[in-house]
Amino acid sequence: IMSSNAIRLMRLIQQVLEFRKVESGNLKICVSSGNISMAIKSCVEAFAPLVGKKELKIDFLSEPETIIGYYDSDKLDKIVYNLLSNAAKYTPEKGEINVNIKLIGDSKIMIEVINTGELMSKGQINNLFQRFYEGDYRKYHTIGTGIGLSLVKDLVEKH
Repeated sequence: IMSSNAIRLMRLIQQVLEFRKVESGNLKICVSSGNISMAIKSCVEAFAPLVGKKELKIDFLSEPETIIGYYDSDKLDKIVYNLLSNAAKYTPEKGEINVNIKLIGDSKIMIEVINTGELMSKGQINNLFQRFYEGDYRKYHTIGTGIGLSLVKDLVEKH
């Protein structure tokens, strides 16, 4: 438990630092060519043990199976981790999270994270990427800072 709490705290500190870089206009992207499919699959596999208590099933699908492109591996990790973390908060016990990535044209990918659970209202969707928006965290007895999905949006836009 101590190591998982330390990892969680380290990730939160990293997110706050990234968030401040975005706000100050100092966020830099450092891209290199690589297998985006494999990178995202690795993020998903690393996340899976973190939801063991809820017995969530996490699946990954890439179309095509291998997608090569330019990306910032650190930023991609933060994007996928935040999307998975958010999905896990709202997925009921023994639920499912599906991560699908698709190549669109020859220069874009779509990352789709789908989870079982309640659907969001239009109001929730409209506020989802706002800084400090916390949705219905309290209803689900979860905690959050309200910066995760806002940071995801900023990192995606930087890419």
